[in-house]
Amino acid sequence: MALLVFQSAYPQDSRNLPPSGADEKTPSKSEYFSWISNTNEGSTEAQSLIFLDFFKWLHDTYGLQLDIYAFDAGNIDGSLYYGSMKSDRFKQNFPENFKNVSRFAASMGTKLGMWGGPDGFGDTPETASERTETIVSLFRDYNFGLLKLDGVCGPLRPEKYGEFEAMMRQVRHYAPDMILLNHRLQLGSGERYATTFLLGGAETYIDVFMTNRQTAPHHRAAALSRELPPNLTRLTEDHGVCLSSCLDYWDDDLILQAFNRNLILAPQIYGNPWLLRDDEFPYLAYIFNLHRKYRKILVDGIILPESRYGMNAVSRGDAATRFITLRNLSWETKKYKIRLDNEIGLTAKGKINICILHPYYETLKPQKYASEVEIEVLPFRSALVKLSTEKDDDAEIRTAAVKRDKSFIPVPRHVADLEPCPVPEDASSIYYATCYAADNNALELRSLFRSGETKIPQVKKAREAFFNQQSFIGREVWDKYLFDGDNSTSFSIDFRWGDRRVDGKSAFYLDLGAVTTLDQLTFRFPDIYSLTLSAGLGSAITAFISDDLLHWKETKLCPDANLNELSAVLAEGASFRYLRINTAPKRIAEIIGYRDGQAVERSKWHASNLFREMRPVTKAWKTEFTLDKINNGDYLCVAIDGKHGVEGAYAGFKIDDLYVGSPDRAPSFASNTWEYTYSQADGNYTYYLPLSKEMEGKKIESFVLGFHNDMEISPRIWITAYP
Repeated sequence: MALLVFQSAYPQDSRNLPPSGADEKTPSKSEYFSWISNTNEGSTEAQSLIFLDFFKWLHDTYGLQLDIYAFDAGNIDGSLYYGSMKSDRFKQNFPENFKNVSRFAASMGTKLGMWGGPDGFGDTPETASERTETIVSLFRDYNFGLLKLDGVCGPLRPEKYGEFEAMMRQVRHYAPDMILLNHRLQLGSGERYATTFLLGGAETYIDVFMTNRQTAPHHRAAALSRELPPNLTRLTEDHGVCLSSCLDYWDDDLILQAFNRNLILAPQIYGNPWLLRDDEFPYLAYIFNLHRKYRKILVDGIILPESRYGMNAVSRGDAATRFITLRNLSWETKKYKIRLDNEIGLTAKGKINICILHPYYETLKPQKYASEVEIEVLPFRSALVKLSTEKDDDAEIRTAAVKRDKSFIPVPRHVADLEPCPVPEDASSIYYATCYAADNNALELRSLFRSGETKIPQVKKAREAFFNQQSFIGREVWDKYLFDGDNSTSFSIDFRWGDRRVDGKSAFYLDLGAVTTLDQLTFRFPDIYSLTLSAGLGSAITAFISDDLLHWKETKLCPDANLNELSAVLAEGASFRYLRINTAPKRIAEIIGYRDGQAVERSKWHASNLFREMRPVTKAWKTEFTLDKINNGDYLCVAIDGKHGVEGAYAGFKIDDLYVGSPDRAPSFASNTWEYTYSQADGNYTYYLPLSKEMEGKKIESFVLGFHNDMEISPRIWITAYP
């Protein structure tokens, strides 16, 4: 039964398209897909409407046009199973089927998409017919325009090739321009209906699947170094730009995805874009809108000579207008001379108008045809340059970008090199400073704190819809759950993807936020097995407390009769800020402090459970310096070039003899991740230290501590800022 009737977004052209729904000259479609806004549990109608309303706000406020909103795994099909829209599970999540979400999406010109597997036809004509009807109905009745088929569900059985092909013929009848993404599958005779293959097999979840292999002032150097598709083919998919973790410099990443590779899906994003800062949403719309205006001419691209333009530089456009994408993956600014002639595909004669569109906006003096123009590309940034014989008419689109003046774009500046030194006597305090400054929360929580509070209702609701979903809470990946007064929530070491701790060991670190006097400290556990990593059942646990990270006192956490609480009774009260347990418990439900019989306020408390206890330091490096001027947003980068082993080198600081740690590092510090596991690397770490005005003129001692004998590293310090 057809509930809704939708027309193709391109009814005039789509009937002439090939069976794959697109060719190399088909303009890109912008897409968001919902992977890691939920995982294999799938989404719900209520959550999806909130996320769609976020894009409706972008549409109504900034004119951002999203062509496709795609549901990822777990809605119909899931990992290793095929589902149905008749199942109780689906009906509970989508009581009105896709009727309400498709109507809402259509109100802003957006089609839907679906993730699934290639088979599901069962073993009888009846089950095959039911599967075919399920998929066809998405496109006939509910305004779908994309189908992503993934080998996670399993392969397409060869004996089902014919049924798959017949199903796709029906789908193409209702949606001739449908995009069919093929992820790692053999589709037999149905292969002709597939639009894309997956470029390099890479997902782009930063510091989960895509991690820096060189030092850099941010986490996205690996993303900025991605290869071009073979022969600039556009009928492939690069998995888009993940907006969920490590968000700084997301825009450089998206510029390359949209204007450099410019695949059939572009701009393409996924994850949790509502975690961006409020002032970043206009720029997100700027990139989408600029791409949409020129998408018809962006289909034609040429690779530029690496000797002149650097790695993977591309020119796209027509005879009169070209868009050049450049990149710089070094700590120093680079300059490239662009030839204004056929080398970049520019053949129309006349004055060439030159405009830098990213990472800042600048109009340069027009130049003659066949002359050259020099373009600076900032360290670890991408650049987009427009060259045209036609008059610049991008003022309306550019409104969101005009605040990005070149003079306000920071450039890394070298501060000092660290030199080998004797191992400091207080090396453990230097190490602990970073363990307490950082965290082991899900990467999305680090993004939330990075961006701060939002004043936008649609953004606030989307964030709440993500963090308040039961599947997120049930992962137990937020230390907040230790201090929320709810014994049903816990903070746990994540073993879902195996034991990723270094040598199978980690300690527990608790920071009270300030020196606090307590009579008793109580740990509550969800079950009697939660202590098994740190002590036998019924055993006391040794803990250490300190107020300065230098001097430590031993105390005992003793179990109650039911073995679900541990308490330290602190005689006559004890004043401390830091507590550590050298072997972390597996799960903890609640930590409560008492003074004079009353529970104390815990809003500044935080904890971690994946950092190692202190190990013997075999090598050390040090430098000292002062900073006469510190600007708002400045931070130090301790770049440790070379091999040092997994978690084999740690940076720390002493500022006027106070121990200060780095709250962030690339690759990211160990995380109890929301989806899959965190990435590990054995070299080229970069530690980041935010600076404040209070640090001006003070002696800063910077250390790198090494835990292996065979390390060959060169630590350097740079200062920069996020614009």
